[in-house]
Amino acid sequence: MDLQKVQAAAKKKRWAKIARLVCAHSGVKLADMCVSASRGANAQARYLAIYLCHTQTTATHEELAKYFEVSKPTVSHAIVQARRALKSDKASDVWVRIAAKKVIEKL
Repeated sequence: MDLQKVQAAAKKKRWAKIARLVCAHSGVKLADMCVSASRGANAQARYLAIYLCHTQTTATHEELAKYFEVSKPTVSHAIVQARRALKSDKASDVWVRIAAKKVIEKL
């Protein structure tokens, strides 16, 4: 196995861990989070997972789009929405900061 394949497999393993941890902290099922048409809590969990994969690994937008089965614009939108939620004082966004912190601690 060449180095690129080993690195790609390690990246995907880390993305999977991030996605599982986000699901655990958000109360969302992994299968529900990964449905591109999901709304509400499922979409917020997916946005946070995409954001954390982007910030905690060397993932490109294209790689994340493929992994989460969404478009590249959706990945960009997810990152923007997660950043907004992380800076927000709205009660509905507080869980994002808490979940992000807990996920990062477990990585």
